[in-house]
Amino acid sequence: MEELLEEKHPSARANLQLLEQLGCTILHQVDATAMIRDPRLDSKLFDRIVFNFPRAGLTLNESDPSQIE
Repeated sequence: MEELLEEKHPSARANLQLLEQLGCTILHQVDATAMIRDPRLDSKLFDRIVFNFPRAGLTLNESDPSQIE
């Protein structure tokens, strides 16, 4: 997962490292409809959960301004 993230977003590694240094917990591939069954979340409490938009099968680069519109 991290390799694909870095391929699509070259600054991802540095951003993730900074978030971890700040004490953030970072989890990939969390099914928001089944969080209660995710063993990585057992006994964890969060004050914020951030979900990014899923990939929508776009034809252009995801950061292309015309694609974002």
